[in-house]
Amino acid sequence: MKFGLLLPQGFLYGLPKNPIEARNKVVKIAKLAEELGFNSVWVVDHFITYPFITSDNVFESWTLLSYIASVTTNIRLGTLVSCNLYRYPTVLAKMASTLDILSNGRLEFGIGACWYTEEFSRYGISYFRFKRRVEMLDEALRIIKLAWTKDKVTFKGKYYNVKNLILEPKPKQKPHPPITIGGSSRTLLKIVAKHADKWNFVGSLNDLESKYNILVSEIKRIGRKHGISMNYLVWAILGNKTTHYILRFVKYFLHIMRRVNFKVAYGDLGFVRTNSFTLGTYGKFKKIVDYASRKGVDEIVVYFPILDEHVLSEFAKHIIEKF
Repeated sequence: MKFGLLLPQGFLYGLPKNPIEARNKVVKIAKLAEELGFNSVWVVDHFITYPFITSDNVFESWTLLSYIASVTTNIRLGTLVSCNLYRYPTVLAKMASTLDILSNGRLEFGIGACWYTEEFSRYGISYFRFKRRVEMLDEALRIIKLAWTKDKVTFKGKYYNVKNLILEPKPKQKPHPPITIGGSSRTLLKIVAKHADKWNFVGSLNDLESKYNILVSEIKRIGRKHGISMNYLVWAILGNKTTHYILRFVKYFLHIMRRVNFKVAYGDLGFVRTNSFTLGTYGKFKKIVDYASRKGVDEIVVYFPILDEHVLSEFAKHIIEKF
C-alpha cells in the first residue's frame, strides 16, 4: 500500500495567520513527508475555507504545488482535485504540462466537476447544474488529452471550442500525467471509466465495492481495457492510546471553536459529516488499510486535521514502515 498526504493548505483551516509562517509550515510538512516515505502530496482546489467561511489563509492549488515541486525531489505531486470550471481546459493543460516538466515528471493530474457553490458566488464564476458540469468535464478532458499528445488541436464541442491549439512543452510523462477523477455518482463514474487512470473515492469503505462494481461495469460497456487504480481519501486523528487521539481531537475542536460558536462547530465540522473520518489508534487504522487493500485500493491519501512534524513522524513509524 502506498500513502499520500493532503497538505495543510488552509481550506480546512490549520495554517498560521501570518502568510509567511503559513508558507513555511506547508513547505516543512511537504519536505518531511518526502523524507518519511510518503508516495505523494496532494492539494485541494479551493479558494476559501470550508465548511464555515472565515478569513483564514487559503493557498491556491496550482501555484502552491509548483512551489512544492521546487523544494522536493522525488515525491509525487497531485491535485485532489482541480475544479474544471475554474480554468479553461487549454490553460489548465498548459499549466499541468509545465508543472510536469518543472517537477521532472511527478505530476498527478486530478480533476473533477466542482461542487463548492459559495466559491463560485464570491469569486464571480458561473456555476451550472450537475448534468452540464459533467458534460463540460468530459469535453475538457478530451481537449486536455489531445493538447498533451498532438502537435496541433482543433476541437468544436457543445461548451468548448479550440482552433489550431499548440501546446509546448508536452508533459514529461508519456503519453501524459496520470489522470485522477474524483466522484462516485453513476454519472461521474462514466467519466472515470472513459478518461481516468485513477479513481479517487471519498466515503465509507462499505460503499466502495458497490461503486467499484459500477465502474467496472461501465469500463466493460465502453470496451476499454481495465487499468484504473484507486486511491482513497481518509481524515484521521490517531494516537498510540485512546487518551492520545482524544486529546488531539479536543485540540482540533477547540481550534475550530476559536473561529465559530459551539453550535456551528459541532453541527458543521466537515469530518463529522463524512464516513471517511477515522478517530482511533494506529491499530484501528492498520485494519482500515488492510480492508482497503483487499478491496483493491492502491493508495490511501491521509488528511490530518491536527498536523505537525511529530504527528507525521509517528504515522510513518506506525503505518508506513509496516506496509
